[in-house]
Amino acid sequence: MHTTLAIFGVASPLGEGLATCLAAGPYRLLLWDANGARTQRLVEALRHTCPTADVEALECAGTASWEADALILALPARGHAELAQQIAPFVTQKLILPFADPAHPQCVGRAVERQVVETLQGLLPYSKVRPFPAYATSLLAAPALHPSLCQLVHRTLQAAALA
Repeated sequence: MHTTLAIFGVASPLGEGLATCLAAGPYRLLLWDANGARTQRLVEALRHTCPTADVEALECAGTASWEADALILALPARGHAELAQQIAPFVTQKLILPFADPAHPQCVGRAVERQVVETLQGLLPYSKVRPFPAYATSLLAAPALHPSLCQLVHRTLQAAALA
């Protein structure tokens, strides 16, 4: 059985890059974004480029949270708390992986990362929030670096005994 990952914020370059690099991996991907049409187009593109991908667009963030083993938040830091409040009833004993979105420079840095982790852990107390270092998102800058980011995500999931 594959580990199920929910990726939130897939309409952003960060979210799209994460979904693209993880689609070929041994994961079931549940994709969510407020822009449902764009999410559906991404799913279709991923299925076209990687026919073996187990990927689905979901309209409800709660459903994605409930079904996933781990949640990847590819949102600006200011969007993490709002999403956490929305999904809190569905998130228990999950691994939460917040990424800082490099498209929003005011949302990147150690102080912001620490604040995001503390806020998320407070809103999702029965889950484990594990931040990615800011440099990780720079791996999305060039397609050639996507495998390195996928390896980082995979190692993180292995450390949490999810892969």
